[in-house]
Amino acid sequence: MKHILAQLLCISLVCLTAMSMFFVKYATIAKERELQKIANEIYRDKDEIHVLTAEWAHLTNPDRLRALIRQYTHLETIKPSQIVTIPEIELRKVEEQPTTTKGKS
Repeated sequence: MKHILAQLLCISLVCLTAMSMFFVKYATIAKERELQKIANEIYRDKDEIHVLTAEWAHLTNPDRLRALIRQYTHLETIKPSQIVTIPEIELRKVEEQPTTTKGKS
């Protein structure tokens, strides 16, 4: 009787171990697929970052920006004579304009 129980226990442990290995194997395969998916996303993101970096370098190119400024604005470089200190600024008084009324003369 003890011999049969021991055999049943061994068979149960073997079956339990086989089922555990089966689940572990497929869980590992699922994790490997997930890892590959994430690696592909990282590769695509790095590629996109390279493209965006190149585009940013083109858009912020000083020569290109100077040409656009000349084309769309009429700005000029500040001349040293345009820079003044605060005491040099003359405070202007607002002169009141006499109001004229129409009609009654």
